[in-house]
Amino acid sequence: LEWSRDGSVLATGGMDGVARIWNKQGELKHTLAAHTESIFSLHFNCTGELLLTGSYDNSAIAWDLATGT
Repeated sequence: LEWSRDGSVLATGGMDGVARIWNKQGELKHTLAAHTESIFSLHFNCTGELLLTGSYDNSAIAWDLATGT
């Protein structure tokens, strides 16, 4: 799991290959599903607008959190 720099957003990655974005009230904001294996790494950019996920499927994806894509 990874908190955004300002602490407003939490990203979680699962063994199901799905990253989930939560606000600090605990509400699910985005479900980011594109990996085919477990996610082992999550990192926000310095502005918190992008999330990089790394997976055991040998891929890394940069997600735009404004759109969830």
